[in-house]
Amino acid sequence: MEVRDGDTIRFAPKYISETFTVDRITDDRVEFSATDDQPSPLRGWVGGTGTVETGDIHVDFDRPDDERVILKFSPRRDE
Repeated sequence: MEVRDGDTIRFAPKYISETFTVDRITDDRVEFSATDDQPSPLRGWVGGTGTVETGDIHVDFDRPDDERVILKFSPRRDE
């Protein structure tokens, strides 16, 4: 899904993860926060492309060009 500053994704109740928010998009990174069953949100950033796992959600980041940020959400991959 294509995202913009301030977008919040809410997950179904069956997941530990509750929300994933795109806090800010700059030229070189995407800043985010995520909430789950922990008392404080996870905050971080990804520069360019990459992945993040929070709670039980896996997030793939893609920046096909300077204008767009695409996130793909899936259940966390247990290894």
